[in-house]
Amino acid sequence: MPASFTGTHHQKVDAKGRVSIPAELRRELERGDEEWKSDEASRLYLVFGENLDRNIQGYSAEEFGKLMDRIRAIPRSDPRRDLYDEYVIGASTVVSVDKDGRAILNKQMREKLRVEQGGDLRFRGRLDHFEIWRTDIHDEVRRSAVAEKLAQAGGVGTDLLAMLPEI
Repeated sequence: MPASFTGTHHQKVDAKGRVSIPAELRRELERGDEEWKSDEASRLYLVFGENLDRNIQGYSAEEFGKLMDRIRAIPRSDPRRDLYDEYVIGASTVVSVDKDGRAILNKQMREKLRVEQGGDLRFRGRLDHFEIWRTDIHDEVRRSAVAEKLAQAGGVGTDLLAMLPEI
């Protein structure tokens, strides 16, 4: 079954730059890592390229592998390949999620999010990955973007689920 990162979760960054990964997201990371064993840390792949609007994307090992396969399929002669090399491959890292469910956000990632110790983060599910935002920036950026898209789709009261394609 493919990963299903869902929901919105709130967490804080501690004095050491650690953040608790919400339990629901950790379960998906574990399911999406064929090398994971219950007595070991799970892996979390983080993408933090400058192209991302003040957020970081988190992937399971399986989903990150799929992303890398898609990039590998682009010929090196294609100019888009340089963009992926710069903003995804070169701007990603793997971190361990410890037995207590915490991962360390390095200085570069904390600076991207503009978050300090005690800062509030919002984790937002996006099915095959999740996003990590500083809470106030998420509220500012995402709410207005989603409100605009909802208005284009028909406005408040629109049954978005009825608009899904049949499979």
